[in-house]
Amino acid sequence: MDLMYKFIYFFLGVGFAFMVIIFILPFCTEVGIITSYSEIIRNLLLGIGALLTGLGGFKVFLDYAEQQANKTREQRWVKELRNKYPSSKIGDTFRLIWSDKRVGQIWIHDFEEKKIYHIASDATFRDLYFVREDVETIPDKEFKEYSRGEPFLTKGEFGS
Repeated sequence: MDLMYKFIYFFLGVGFAFMVIIFILPFCTEVGIITSYSEIIRNLLLGIGALLTGLGGFKVFLDYAEQQANKTREQRWVKELRNKYPSSKIGDTFRLIWSDKRVGQIWIHDFEEKKIYHIASDATFRDLYFVREDVETIPDKEFKEYSRGEPFLTKGEFGS
């Protein structure tokens, strides 16, 4: 049997045992059987439940904090790209290109760095305030001569 399944069965068994104990102990105390032990066990089980609930809440908080950090990082990245590649400088410091063999994949050709950077999604293209009329078609042979930089992706998924 796989080790993972052993752990799952173990925790299911422990959880079932906790549930049985929690439901049986109140009846035992009313009858007068094992009153002190039942209170200790009930309080222990309530403490374990509170601890697990707190851990779940902490996980939700961490997920929210990570989401906010990613949003802030994305906004900062968009601002940097907009400052470096403003649409008013198209033709002066950079141009938007695509290969005649790969129409649809839009690239930024940076004249200063002598590199091309793939704009990896339509959402990124829109974030940078570019329009498709500014994209130049170049021969595939010329396209292959340029060295490539890291792709730009601010939103969406690659190729979307």
